[in-house]
Amino acid sequence: MNHIQPLIHRLQRQPIRWCIPLVWTSTILYLTLSTGNNKNVSWVSKLAGGTEITDALGHFVMFTVLVVLWHWAGSAYYPAMLVLKVVAPLCFIFGMSVEASQHWIEGRGMSWLDFLANGGGVLLGARWILYQLQKD
Repeated sequence: MNHIQPLIHRLQRQPIRWCIPLVWTSTILYLTLSTGNNKNVSWVSKLAGGTEITDALGHFVMFTVLVVLWHWAGSAYYPAMLVLKVVAPLCFIFGMSVEASQHWIEGRGMSWLDFLANGGGVLLGARWILYQLQKD
């Protein structure tokens, strides 16, 4: 029980390290799980170009950033390599789950291109983190 107290103390001192990835994750959930007639989602899609390819690029960027943010948060408290081994698979599962969930959302649908983009974004983010760790 003694090892939990220092972690709780650090979490209280640096809440921003957890707020930023939580807000980013919430934004991804909002954008990917909103109904097809949501004006904010349509606006973001049109802003990016409004095509299947630009939508997939958006997914790629969102999930690359997701891995990097969660790694940044976790590596302040645990060894960076351990955090990467936990965060990358969890972000991958999250990406596959939100895309699969679109099957049941009105006006939305699953896209194999988005599946690939979510997974590819996770892989790029993890690879970039690994590169940074090996460089240091």
